[in-house]
Amino acid sequence: MNPTNPIPSGAYPRDTSFTLFDGTQTHYIYVPSNYDATHSTPTKMFLFLHGNGGDSSGDIWTVSPGGVAVGWRLPLKGVVGGVSRRLRRVILRRWRPNAPARAPTQDWISICPGGRENSEGHSDGWNEDMPGGKTIVMNAIAYMETRFNIDPGKVFIGGYSGGGDMAYYAAFNHSNTFAGVIAENTNPWRDNPFGNSSAAAFAANASGWTFNVAHLYHTSDSNYPKAETETALNTMISNGYPVERIEKAGTHFDTNTNADLVAWFPQWIQSAWEGPGGRETTDSWVSRLRTGTNVVGLEEPTWTSGATHLPHGQGLVDFFPQKGLVWSESCSLGNRFRALY
Repeated sequence: MNPTNPIPSGAYPRDTSFTLFDGTQTHYIYVPSNYDATHSTPTKMFLFLHGNGGDSSGDIWTVSPGGVAVGWRLPLKGVVGGVSRRLRRVILRRWRPNAPARAPTQDWISICPGGRENSEGHSDGWNEDMPGGKTIVMNAIAYMETRFNIDPGKVFIGGYSGGGDMAYYAAFNHSNTFAGVIAENTNPWRDNPFGNSSAAAFAANASGWTFNVAHLYHTSDSNYPKAETETALNTMISNGYPVERIEKAGTHFDTNTNADLVAWFPQWIQSAWEGPGGRETTDSWVSRLRTGTNVVGLEEPTWTSGATHLPHGQGLVDFFPQKGLVWSESCSLGNRFRALY
């Protein structure tokens, strides 16, 4: 989408973090070197939200593998006790000066919104005021679309811990804005205004677009226990949401938390995931999907064919385990769905 107020090519750096002010909040941005400076080529965007006690100034490096500097973040949620909090503040500002450079393979713009920084006194992060935080998030996306050429079908939102709470809250409320949610150590509805109600979350999705989800969780996370997380994700799957579940050994935060995220999230941004780009989708879900030699009618968001329910991971969806379907207007068969491989 062509920006209405494009930022001049010489007014921002490449392959490093910088800030932009949207009129209300200051956001941390990372633009890769392969971004088209003429703003003629649409690019992906990944908006990532830190956890409680975190800062966007650190997380922008975590979600920008095209850079050479890697910052630690400690967005711990629910950790109590003076020692843990003091240690978090110390490590949060510690950089790895000898971290090896990473190949500049990033092909998306990263943004970590400001407004809920621990360094500014917001120790509860995005959990402090989620309706207000959601406004910050959506305003940040709208602002970025005026300055850069953002592909409206390739906007991703993600978050860790409390930031993940907000990512899911924004995605359910503005589903057709996002191609998918990329979350780590969080829950779709437990700690946000949905009040631990899956029904409330699904009811908030007015567009009908069952967005893609990739959810990383750790087996010994006491803040978001594995069994509770799996139950929530299974509920999303049974309601037609294509969910990728990634299970790793570890706690809510340890030495592998950032490493697991960095090693795992880029594949989903660079996958075939595609969102409706802000277009209403409720009336356009009846389509056909070619699965092997069969062409069948599917209806979103319930995934039914006549009276036969097709739950994720069964029947026809077995051809695409854990990947589901992606909405698309362009398909060789003229269908609106295509498979993810």
